[in-house]
Amino acid sequence: MKITRLLLPLLCCMALVGFAQNKNNPNPSVALDKTNRQDCGTPLPSLKLIQEQAKLIKQLAPKGINASPNLFIPLKIHIVRQSNGTGGLPTSTLETAIATLNTTYASMNMNFFMCSSIHYIDNDELYQLDVEKENTRLVLNNVNDAINIYFVGSLTTNGTAINGISSFPGANALDNRMILSNDVAGNGITLPHEMGHYWNLYHTYETFYGAELVNGSNCNSAGDFICDTPADPCGGFALNCQYTGTTRDANGQLYSPMVNNLMSCYGVCRNSFTAGQYARMTDGYALRNLYMNANTYTLACSATMALAPDNLNLSVTGCKINISWTDNATNEMGYIIEMATSMAGPFMAIGRTTANATSFSDDAFHTDGATYYYRVVAANSNAAYSVVNSIVFNPVNGACYCIPNTLTCSDGDAISNVTIRQGSTVLLSQNSACTVSGYSLTNTPETILQKGNTYSFGITIPATTYQDGAIAWVDFNKNGNFENNEVVFSKAKAVWTDASATFTVPAGAMAGQTRMRVSVMYNSDPTDPCASPVEAMGYGEIEDYIITIAEAVCDPPLALDVSRCGQGVATLNASGCVGTTNWYATATSETAIATGASYTTPVLTNDAVYYVSCQSDFCTSTRTAIQVKLHINLSFAGVAQVAGSYRVSQSITSTADVTSGTSYYAGKAIMLEAGFQAGPNEVFLASIEGCP
Repeated sequence: MKITRLLLPLLCCMALVGFAQNKNNPNPSVALDKTNRQDCGTPLPSLKLIQEQAKLIKQLAPKGINASPNLFIPLKIHIVRQSNGTGGLPTSTLETAIATLNTTYASMNMNFFMCSSIHYIDNDELYQLDVEKENTRLVLNNVNDAINIYFVGSLTTNGTAINGISSFPGANALDNRMILSNDVAGNGITLPHEMGHYWNLYHTYETFYGAELVNGSNCNSAGDFICDTPADPCGGFALNCQYTGTTRDANGQLYSPMVNNLMSCYGVCRNSFTAGQYARMTDGYALRNLYMNANTYTLACSATMALAPDNLNLSVTGCKINISWTDNATNEMGYIIEMATSMAGPFMAIGRTTANATSFSDDAFHTDGATYYYRVVAANSNAAYSVVNSIVFNPVNGACYCIPNTLTCSDGDAISNVTIRQGSTVLLSQNSACTVSGYSLTNTPETILQKGNTYSFGITIPATTYQDGAIAWVDFNKNGNFENNEVVFSKAKAVWTDASATFTVPAGAMAGQTRMRVSVMYNSDPTDPCASPVEAMGYGEIEDYIITIAEAVCDPPLALDVSRCGQGVATLNASGCVGTTNWYATATSETAIATGASYTTPVLTNDAVYYVSCQSDFCTSTRTAIQVKLHINLSFAGVAQVAGSYRVSQSITSTADVTSGTSYYAGKAIMLEAGFQAGPNEVFLASIEGCP
């Protein structure tokens, strides 16, 4: 159903992020609910999970686990800069932000501190972070013994600019993070607000689990589940931080929200928490402790340095680069693998392992012949890097191709059939079904395309009411990339089921096995062979096919052997060549001695052989041999001889049995030896004339 299509991208993010503040509208007039997620852009935990966690908290409270006289919370700060190392958050702003955070949380005895030096990440894409696209890459940098806080140049989610984003209590180490935009890092509001989400606070205006009533009668089961934060409609707010709204709740009562609450939506007015919120965050701390262990993450940053791994070894298997190392640490919380394209960096995290691991395979797309640099570090706040090692990527079995991100094709945005035809001949007709990942590689049957030949490409998709766009490439230069000049088919987004187009294999295409990639994307015109457009919302399918490019087959020209009487020139003729007819003196000579449909030889004194071939823009035929026979002397054995005229420049010797119509012409002598005969009444002519 269409509603599924609208909600799916939001639901997919549930495991990644929690609340976020709206950057463009710090004082939104609309509360968050199932159909309007603009304020936060990300979904909340399910009601079932909330109920389960509430039970856990009740079990912990009698044991006193959620009470602590003094809590020291380690922070790992990651400052994302542009690729050239500029644009990072100033350390003075960071220091102010942490100081304000400590002031805000002093009432619950939480003390936040940087347990190690700042980690800098230099990457333009992560600097202008789109959470939907890049969160997975960013959190590869997470350490597992502190709260990871990332500061980026700009932050968006679902196309909406936001101030910050956080996560709720859980066991996933990759969710142990929050992200803030640089320009709000020091405002004294966003960091405490996101930290509130980290400890399980919801917005005061939350309606996802039901709207809280002004009289507070449902405060334990609706809104933010806290009873000393008044019901909040998130609207009607004046510059003097006085609520001026006229909105009423379901009972007709006017709202009177707390505009200075840090979890509200009232911009610069926000500066405090309530006692109930502090109590819920204390429970949230206990809940996180329940999830934390050596296999997930902890908040127990140690000053003891995790020793650097050594013996870093790199190798290529197929299209993967394998990294192995010796594990020297005893306290590592896992390992982070980083890669760069130069010795000087910048290095980027490309993978993670668990503790005690000693190997990792990098199966991302790599450029043939390029050099890649790797290093490994423990996923601890304090850890030493391994030495850098490098490898030149030369794939074992030819070019390697990028693997597209996971797509959803079960809703009709899929490929049903792909065909390639040459005239009426079907070279490929492949029916396919939607795969789990939305990507597949078809190895058989092998499809052979010849250089210079023109083919018809056809595609069928399921009949739906959705608009889909499509495109197909063939990697003609076999470099592992699908490039703009290799597009063989494209279809602008529309409602359709069948489409086709013709294409010609370039004369310069590289012969041998290569790939064709076919992409169908919802609501967009796909152009990137390795990713789906934002407009596609994750719906579509990509299929790869093995294609073999062959040299075009040219038929050799037609030519007959030539003979002449005596020495002299001979004229050779060839026909049937669509292109250029080339004449050669030998079977292997590279340079043609003449071109054209005919060739006149120089004066010949002996028999000779010449060669002719046909060359077009796309192919060169095999060479045909033409015999040139010079008739100087002839000798006929004692067998029946076919009637005809025989001319030589010198002499004819014959013991043959001739019939009427046989004539001998020789320049010097005709010798009829024993055995020669002509039948009764048969006329035989012999003349000393030689060549005319």
